[in-house]
Amino acid sequence: MKRLLTLLSIVFSFVATAQNCELSGQVIDENGKSIPFASIYISSIGKGSMANIIGEFSLNVPCNSYTIQFQSLGFEKKVLKVDLSKTAELPIVLKSVSYKVGEVEIDASQENIAYSYIRKATAMAEYYKKQIVAYNCELYIRSFYDPEKIPWLAKKIIPEEDLVEMSTGNIAEVLLEYSFKRPNTVNQKILAAKSGKLDSLIYGAPYINLNFYNLGGSSIINPLSKNAFAVYEFEHISTYYEDSKAIHKIKIIPRRNGNDLMSGFIYINDKVWNINNVNVEFQQPLAKLKYQQLYSQVRSNVWMPINHRITADVEILGYEIQIKYLSTLSKLNVVTDPKVDEEILNSLQLATAEIKFDGNIPPEKKIKLDKLDSKMEEIITKERVTKSESLKLLRLIKQKEKQLEEKNDSIDKLEITSNKTVTYADSVFTQNDSLWNLNRTIPLSEQEKTIYVERDSLEKVASGDTAIAQEKSFFGNLLFYNTARFSKNKKFRFTPYGLLSKVTGEYNTVNGFTPYKNLFKLEWLDKKGKYFSFDPSIGYAISRNRWLADGQVKAQYNGERRASFFAHFGRLMDDFNREEPIPPLGNTIASLFYTQNEKKLFESDFFKIGHQTDLINGLQLVTKLDFEDRTAQRNNSNFTITDWWGLDYTLNEPINNEVANDNSLLNNNQSLSLYIELNYTPKQYFSMKDGTKQVLRSKYPTFTANYRQVVQDVLSSDANYQFVSFGITQDLSIRLIDRVTYYIESGTFLQNNSTFFADYKNFNAQPLLFLNNDLANSFKLLDNYRFNTNDRYLEAHLTIEDNRILLKRLPFLSNSGISETINVNYLITEQNINYSEVGYSVDRIVFGMKIGVYAAFEDMDFAAWNIRIGLGGFLNN
Repeated sequence: MKRLLTLLSIVFSFVATAQNCELSGQVIDENGKSIPFASIYISSIGKGSMANIIGEFSLNVPCNSYTIQFQSLGFEKKVLKVDLSKTAELPIVLKSVSYKVGEVEIDASQENIAYSYIRKATAMAEYYKKQIVAYNCELYIRSFYDPEKIPWLAKKIIPEEDLVEMSTGNIAEVLLEYSFKRPNTVNQKILAAKSGKLDSLIYGAPYINLNFYNLGGSSIINPLSKNAFAVYEFEHISTYYEDSKAIHKIKIIPRRNGNDLMSGFIYINDKVWNINNVNVEFQQPLAKLKYQQLYSQVRSNVWMPINHRITADVEILGYEIQIKYLSTLSKLNVVTDPKVDEEILNSLQLATAEIKFDGNIPPEKKIKLDKLDSKMEEIITKERVTKSESLKLLRLIKQKEKQLEEKNDSIDKLEITSNKTVTYADSVFTQNDSLWNLNRTIPLSEQEKTIYVERDSLEKVASGDTAIAQEKSFFGNLLFYNTARFSKNKKFRFTPYGLLSKVTGEYNTVNGFTPYKNLFKLEWLDKKGKYFSFDPSIGYAISRNRWLADGQVKAQYNGERRASFFAHFGRLMDDFNREEPIPPLGNTIASLFYTQNEKKLFESDFFKIGHQTDLINGLQLVTKLDFEDRTAQRNNSNFTITDWWGLDYTLNEPINNEVANDNSLLNNNQSLSLYIELNYTPKQYFSMKDGTKQVLRSKYPTFTANYRQVVQDVLSSDANYQFVSFGITQDLSIRLIDRVTYYIESGTFLQNNSTFFADYKNFNAQPLLFLNNDLANSFKLLDNYRFNTNDRYLEAHLTIEDNRILLKRLPFLSNSGISETINVNYLITEQNINYSEVGYSVDRIVFGMKIGVYAAFEDMDFAAWNIRIGLGGFLNN
């Protein structure tokens, strides 16, 4: 069979070669110096290519006559008519562009004309981002990395064969058919793939939709965003002409240092105010990135990036690695939104001559303008556009977009679909070198050829298998088994755990050391929105000689509405502060290493049953019935590893004035509670995965209402009260501030005939040096139990996160990857103490680590200060 495939491959290669002609050569400048990565494009067949690092190019197309354009930044575009009746080799000489700056009258009292050009491009970007709704093409992608420096310590301790492997680098090539449909439908069929590592797997085209218009967000500020003028300066370098059309070269100059800013050049097409070319670079925490895109007019007034080039110079722990990503598009077909096309033409009021295109599609006719169009056209046709006029233009475009959405009834379409598939042709990994030479649109450089040769010589992989199955011994399975067993129809999945698999443990002064063991997990799912799961575990409190157990059940019957029943039952130790209890690992470290047993516990035998569903999109109803038999506990262990602070363990009693005055609040008791919770987020976006709704973003806040009724004398329940609370929270971005989060909640006990301390309202306190969590409602210095209440309360939180607040303004930290956060928290209860906190933290220091300093005040008087350290959720395990 392999011989037959090889024979067919040779035959097909011969036939393909016979029907195609190859155009090759080198792109050079007037002095004979090579021009790297020049673009080659044949608009009539949508065929694109790119020269390599020394200007060499190779293009295989059906033998015919073509008009071929060659272009590169800083050089005049060259258009040649070539009769490819046979294979040809041509030297291509590009002339340096003739810049013209005398077109614009310079007045020292006026700002640089670049600001007007950028304002127009920024306004029109709102349209160009939405113009293309779908396209399909053939893609050639090449990525490779080459280690440039390996630290001396690594050379000393790493085995020789691994060091050779590490220093060789790798190269991967892929040829694929690619289709995209807005918003998130991507289909990729990989036709051929080749890699220096034989066990590499090619996954498709991860970066091809990186359009410069969409590059940005909290990590990088786009020069074409509405807030760009606050952080960038722009300088008009020159204007040059291609096909009698002006192109403005504009320099992007950061007003400050920072890895959220870029520098370089952007080239803007006059009259239509869209992107012609991009050549920028920016610093990220571990790498310096160079980002280059060459745009081409693929249809009348429709421009797309046809060549992508990304270079990353990575430096980490003494290693220096260069990574390059190249791609070219061919056989390109584009579908645009006709309404957006119409609005672009209306806004620009283009004459037919101004949108002339050599393709087969005629330019659209001018449409009669409405009132909004006339106002936009009046601004955008001005030679100079002021800042206030550009803001007005953006507002007008937003109004027009809303007008279009209302016409299309698209404003209520909140589902965000994501359909991404990667398939592989049968011969994807068996293409021979002759076929690769035919399909490769960017010739290999000597550096890339060397990587292939060195990879072949390593001979570290004996076959093309990507994984080798190894049978575990019986003893290994007994201890560490952790593999799912499926039924024949793949709907049932049973995962038994070996004796040492899924084992955790903790220490506290009540139970002493307590190991926990997950027994198994049973699941049923049909990928149509229905599933069932059962997850039991056991534990043993050594100091109390007491078994603990826990079982959780969830049965979802409607994924679109997230409708499910759930149950939770067993015997566990519970914290009197239930809002966000101290995680077991954090309490274990605090107890064993500095005798801080902040977590106060009681034993709970419980069962909880409940139901949740989305009544409508964005409105969730949760109901729950909860029974608990609570038993007071005392300390049974005083073990410690170190006693750094010279402290003794405290009693297992919460520190609270009411508890001190009435210790019966901690007595054994039973409680039967009914919970009702409503959560509402207007215009909640969502996606569907395996038939289940996945909640996404919303530009509106989330409103929450909670009601709890505890009834006395039912199932021996001792408590009797009603509780209600209301809350609002939102996470948003405001102008150049990366993230602003606020959280407000207020509640009260409507009736309070009988409550125990476990029923009190408690708050998300962080009493330990290491943070439990970093949620929006967290207090950093609040005593764990002091402000717990069975009366009224109001809490409010504000978090401002940005990468440039205080320390990032220092020159030596301006390009670091850290971000900064300011916290303000407030709480008042029936105690009438106005408790507040102010804090500042530095985040993302190393692998998510953060360090903050916080101050607490009571009735505006200073109360305390301390530091808190976050470990990126590590202690939440």
